[in-house]
Amino acid sequence: MLTSQEKKDLQWFIGFAEGDGSWMVYSRHKTPYFNIGQKNPEVLFKIKKILKFGAIREDKRLYHFSVWKMGDILQLIHICNGNLRLEKTNKRFKLFLEAFNNHPKKKFSKNDRKNIPFKNGSGFENVSLKEDSWLAGFTDAEVVLTVVSERKKDFPPKVPWICLWKEAWNPVLIWFKKVKKRFLFLWRKLLEVIGVIMKKRICIVII
Repeated sequence: MLTSQEKKDLQWFIGFAEGDGSWMVYSRHKTPYFNIGQKNPEVLFKIKKILKFGAIREDKRLYHFSVWKMGDILQLIHICNGNLRLEKTNKRFKLFLEAFNNHPKKKFSKNDRKNIPFKNGSGFENVSLKEDSWLAGFTDAEVVLTVVSERKKDFPPKVPWICLWKEAWNPVLIWFKKVKKRFLFLWRKLLEVIGVIMKKRICIVII
């Protein structure tokens, strides 16, 4: 039985995985493979601590959290199946799940040998900003906070601007509209305080 904190941690991971995770299938052996690449390895160690499986490696440019062992892939599927919210991620995950179901090395218990049915995520219906950790994980993966120097006395701090460069942001934008009054009010107040203290323009860029 998961504790409330463990559930929040898994929600955070799912959001992060939707923002920066790669659900891949190697074409040669049709093997499912999951990867998250980051310049800073700290968040990857956090993910490994939450999941209790996977491996972290380093190449010339990035650190990678990777899952490729079939037993670990099975656990990852049980965590994410039915809990992903973005349409683009559900499409990739469905191919990922199909590759797992058809893989010849899927040899666990008799029950695990049966194909796992794909469950489409619930999207953003009935989502509570106060109780949900998915957005925190998603923004940790996708949001870059940029501080632009601006010393003019007549420059007032303003609400952050958001650049939406991907089609996947459409369902996120719908969810934002549901909570925008509460979210933007708190965001505006926070940025006003920071802007007054730093006398700088604060911009949020989602890339």
